[in-house]
Amino acid sequence: MKIHIVSGSQRKKPRAGDRRTTKKHGEQIRVFKMVTDMRGNVIGYDCTGGSQRYEWVAIEDADKHGAAHHWTREERLKFADVVVENGHTFKRGESTGVSSLAGLRVCGQCGIVRRADGQNKPCRGTVRVELRQPAIAVSDSTEGGAA
Repeated sequence: MKIHIVSGSQRKKPRAGDRRTTKKHGEQIRVFKMVTDMRGNVIGYDCTGGSQRYEWVAIEDADKHGAAHHWTREERLKFADVVVENGHTFKRGESTGVSSLAGLRVCGQCGIVRRADGQNKPCRGTVRVELRQPAIAVSDSTEGGAA
């Protein structure tokens, strides 16, 4: 007769950051449930009954529930409002107020658009707009003119 002693649970315990995909809601992430006051302001986490409560939300809404740290690198680049990379501070094009930049990431300092592969050169700093100086100096005297 053999006796097998097994410690621990057989299945993985559910935790914040777990993911699931459903036909109705698509891909979701498990986050801590938040408690709100009568005005709808978040006042803390729901620990009803002495244990933490969870809920499933869409991955793009994880930031609203304080769970953006569970995003993968690709999701962070896709959903985050600000991306810092190679000295650039990329913001969504919509936030710049220029309609032609909608859907793109633009550096707030130098104005460069973020490459899809993330291989932009380091940021050069604040952009300056100046008038060009002429290469040839123009003299005040007229050519071949007799006075």
